[in-house]
Formats: sequence, structure tokens, C-alpha cells
Amino acid sequence: AFSVTNQLASCSGDSLKPGEIKLWDPASGEELNTFRWVTQTVTGLAYAPDGKRLYSADNLSVMAWDATNPLECRTLRALRKKRGADEPDDDGDIVMAVAFDPRGETVASAGYDNRVTLWDI
Repeated sequence: AFSVTNQLASCSGDSLKPGEIKLWDPASGEELNTFRWVTQTVTGLAYAPDGKRLYSADNLSVMAWDATNPLECRTLRALRKKRGADEPDDDGDIVMAVAFDPRGETVASAGYDNRVTLWDI
């Protein structure tokens, strides 16, 4: 995902540890930060239009990050898991994507259950 100003880029994937998100300067290629709060595989990333917040989706949650500080985050949605299980109660609830509206006022997440959830920010 790229910030609107193209000053920040972030990625997650098979080459990183599960739940790891890397923040880069796309002009220099310099790694700026690593976000490690989540424990599941990251399935979606989106920057707020102001570039100050990064939102991540994983199998169990949607997280809101301060794009410059990997320790500043809050959970928008966290799914309950069965006791001792590694997966959520209902596979339909797995979060697969996250996106912003152009004005940065609403965050949307989508899952396997074909539902879209909206949050006013």
C-alpha cells in the first residue's frame, strides 16, 4: 500500500514473519519501521488519505496504526475465537480487505461472508 503522498509504502507477505508489516521510504528504499502487533497473516493494508494512519486487516481483526509509530494502534474489530482454536468461530467472519473512502472519514472492511463493515473515523 502507498500513502496518498507516495512518501510511505508498506507491505506484508510471505517473505515476512506472520503479522509483520514493513514501512518503507519508496524514494530511497530505506526501511523506516516494522509493525508487529498483529499475530495473524495480514490480508489487507490501506493508508488514510492524510497519510497519518495505516489500517491493516488480518484473519481476526482490523487495526488502526499511527503510520510513524508502530506502538500506537487500536483495534476496530476483533473476532472471538473458540477456546484453544487458532481460527475464528465462523470462517465467514475472516477479514480479507480494508479500504478508505476518499475523504478519509470512513473505513470499510470486507470478509469471506460477503459483508462490508463501515466505521466512521
